[in-house]
Amino acid sequence: MDLAIVDNDLYARCEAAPKPALGEPRFPERDLPIPERVSVRKAFDAISRTVKDCYAYVSAAVFPDHASLVRAQAGRIRAYLGITAQEAASQHTSAAPIGALDANFQRIVDAGLPRYSLPIAESSPGNASPWMVDNAAFQRAFGGNALRKERLAALQQAFDDLAQVVDVQCSLVGGSFVDVANAAPNDLDIVVFYRARSEVRFEPGRALQRLTRKFLLEHIDMRFVPCDAEPWLLVKLTSYFTMLYQSRRPGTEDRNHGLVLLVAGPGRS
Repeated sequence: MDLAIVDNDLYARCEAAPKPALGEPRFPERDLPIPERVSVRKAFDAISRTVKDCYAYVSAAVFPDHASLVRAQAGRIRAYLGITAQEAASQHTSAAPIGALDANFQRIVDAGLPRYSLPIAESSPGNASPWMVDNAAFQRAFGGNALRKERLAALQQAFDDLAQVVDVQCSLVGGSFVDVANAAPNDLDIVVFYRARSEVRFEPGRALQRLTRKFLLEHIDMRFVPCDAEPWLLVKLTSYFTMLYQSRRPGTEDRNHGLVLLVAGPGRS
């Protein structure tokens, strides 16, 4: 188990030769003055023995500030999410939060929106369903004909209505609409994850219930999950809708495609 310690004073005392570049991690067991180094090693040996059933060894790296820690771990974070360095660089210059993933998302859609893009043993959240996308890329990928564009316009209006009641965080889209081979999906199935707005003085539940009925008239089947509720409720509802959207009704073809995580704001593109 590797621990990250953010402490500028301790970082300054870890001065090994050759001296690491400023901001690069330093290691107390190696870089402190020799007497302290020995004490630290003994301390970590003792800690490691107490958790030997779970970890081979416990060690620590020291950083001068949180920014240095984030920079040092950026590569691992990108790898875990399946984002290349080039995509990450483009992301910083794009108006859309994940616009750099646009081309990759379109390739996934063209491949039939599979649940996994790699064998399960090689899968991670970054290369498997639900596939992350922003609003602009979502519109381009699934607005292939007049009916689909009509559904997307209705969805945008629904988001505009919701903005008066709650803050939308992200949305999970599934069902027949994300199957681009289906030219005439009956409706658009979507779960909206939201937070209550402090300036809204009324309880949002009834307002969302009424809006749900309104959206159904436009073939938008919208459900809601509160992000500011108990964590177990968030997990329970997310798991339920994930399974629901990947299930099939009796007499219909098996649904093998994945889901879409609409992560960017629902503003007009």
